Amino acid sequence: MNFLAHQALSGNNQSIQVGNFVADFLRGERNIEFPEQIQKGIQLHHKIDFFTDNHPSTKESILLMRPVFGKYASVLIDLYWDHFLGKHWNLYYPGDLFHFTASVYENLHNHYHFLPKRAKSMLPYMVWEDWLGHYQYDVGMTKAMKGLGRRARFENQFESKGVLFLQEHRSFLEERFLNFYPEIKLMASSY
Repeated sequence: MNFLAHQALSGNNQSIQVGNFVADFLRGERNIEFPEQIQKGIQLHHKIDFFTDNHPSTKESILLMRPVFGKYASVLIDLYWDHFLGKHWNLYYPGDLFHFTASVYENLHNHYHFLPKRAKSMLPYMVWEDWLGHYQYDVGMTKAMKGLGRRARFENQFESKGVLFLQEHRSFLEERFLNFYPEIKLMASSY
């Protein structure tokens, strides 16, 4: 799962949302001291990733994607899942997606002092371009693919084929997502 799903699966606990956000940025900064609820959010993030990676819908989708994207298929599926979550937001959550994303950005700003250095440098771009709200659109996915491709260490085809693949295989991927998301939502709510 990517940023949108991790935030949505955090429930209404702002500290858990912060932990769920910072977890991807802690690779080189594990010595940061976090309050208990933020630590709980970090743990939830890892449980979400494990559940997602091992779910049959994810595995089937990655199998379809691997010939085109190689080892990056597992990275790209996270973006695709956020795309479908944005598109189908009202199936799973009450209220407007853009109201939710605004509250997430406000929460991250309110807890800015807990963000690792890389998260602090990325947050203004995330807010300015409303990454969370725009994943649902192909144009938002195009921007996300471009950024992902730029940050990737190895040669990739995110920008040239990421959205095209999504468009060509939308019904297959969307069906897998719709099977998967209720299960991960249930798992996260029991955490």
